[in-house]
Amino acid sequence: MKFSDELNEACRSLHQDVEYYAKTEAELTEASLAGLSDKQRRKLTADLHTLLESNVTDDKLRALWWDSPSDIVFEKGADVRAFLSLLLNKLKQL
Repeated sequence: MKFSDELNEACRSLHQDVEYYAKTEAELTEASLAGLSDKQRRKLTADLHTLLESNVTDDKLRALWWDSPSDIVFEKGADVRAFLSLLLNKLKQL
């Protein structure tokens, strides 16, 4: 199992300087989606839904996150799950 290209692209936007302009979780989700096209956002929505509805463990989510291009650190898999859920909810609002 690995993150989709679209999710990795969203993670790539979460670079080391993102915390200078994205101070809240909502702003982090917006920053991660900023560079994605509508087509990529639709694919990401489906991918996140599938990932979060699967039997993936928090430990596996943590490992997948740490393998992603994001510079944002989540120490716990539950925190990764929570962020990905926020991201999915944001996508559903668009």
